[in-house]
Amino acid sequence: MAGHQFALTDHPNSDYNIKYHLLTVSHQGSQPQAVAEEAGSGTTTYSAGFEVMPARLPYRPKLLKKPLVDGPQIAHVTGPEGEEIYCDEHGRVKVWFPWDRHGKKNDTSSCWIRVSSNWAGASWGHIAIPRIGHEVIVDFLEGDPDQPIITGRTYHNNNRTPNKLPDFKTRMVLKSDSHKAEGYNELRFEDEGGQEEVWFHAQKFHNGVVENNETWKVGANRHKRVEGSQSESIGGSKDIEVDGSHRETISGVKDLHVKAVRRTQVDAADNESIADDKTLQVGGNYTAKVNRNIRMESLAHQHYTAPGTIFVDGGDQVVVRAGSAISLNVGGNFIRIDASGIKIEGTVVNVNCGAGAPATGKDVPFIEPSAPEDYQGPHAERYARSFEK
Repeated sequence: MAGHQFALTDHPNSDYNIKYHLLTVSHQGSQPQAVAEEAGSGTTTYSAGFEVMPARLPYRPKLLKKPLVDGPQIAHVTGPEGEEIYCDEHGRVKVWFPWDRHGKKNDTSSCWIRVSSNWAGASWGHIAIPRIGHEVIVDFLEGDPDQPIITGRTYHNNNRTPNKLPDFKTRMVLKSDSHKAEGYNELRFEDEGGQEEVWFHAQKFHNGVVENNETWKVGANRHKRVEGSQSESIGGSKDIEVDGSHRETISGVKDLHVKAVRRTQVDAADNESIADDKTLQVGGNYTAKVNRNIRMESLAHQHYTAPGTIFVDGGDQVVVRAGSAISLNVGGNFIRIDASGIKIEGTVVNVNCGAGAPATGKDVPFIEPSAPEDYQGPHAERYARSFEK
């Protein structure tokens, strides 16, 4: 019987008188007399054949030829119940094959399977983990069933395309699905002639870092709408050039704090309308120079106060006109001009005494304002070259 051992004896060659291990045994015999219908007349025969090997040698069965997988197969990504994305530290996933009728669609349905990527480097490249339920294409390296690899992914009746087809066949879309939430991120390219568009949607945050320069060029109009607050922090200078009009509407308070010098130049007219009060406080001198006329009109009172001298100098005439009265008061002395006449009252009144004016005003020198600096142009290097096709 195959698998048993026996010892050979009395062989003419003593080297063969050893123990043997039976590998195969075949039996063959005939007995024609036992077949009544044929009424055979031959004799009964029996023969046996066998293969052996020395029992002192370990038995090693023949290696079976490894089966090959002929071509890629369709599979579905699986994972634990209640999870949407399931992978290991290498981005590998587990799958279920439709032919595996008894297999469980969970985290035990297969071994970890590598996923092909269009770009894979050392901690850089592109990665998009196939999610549970996605249909993938599984191929096998050199047909080896022990070396599966996911080479592609497909849409089907349950997993439909991001956009309705063929209605939006001109769109190229990169769209994600929020993990265990409602929402998505999307980058979309519309290639319909005359309607070309690049569209971006961030479900929550949109953050970016530019280590050097950032340059944008808009060939026509630009509109920006911020529903909440907007803040801007600039470490260096800021230049803005507007070839047309510049309009701002602020519904609340506007605060402006200039910690150094502020220079403003208006080459044409400057109009300012204030519906309520205006307050101006100057820590140093206040100088104004007008090449033509100055007119100030107050519908109520005007009040000028200076702890020193108030100096009024008219190159031609100084005219002071009042509808009711004009009063000049110094200490207990005064001059009053009203409809009843001119009243002068003082400790001493000198008229035509020949002396000069008792006091002169101190002129405040005019300080020429410094002009603002011109627009410096874009700060980014390679500005012009950035927009070359």
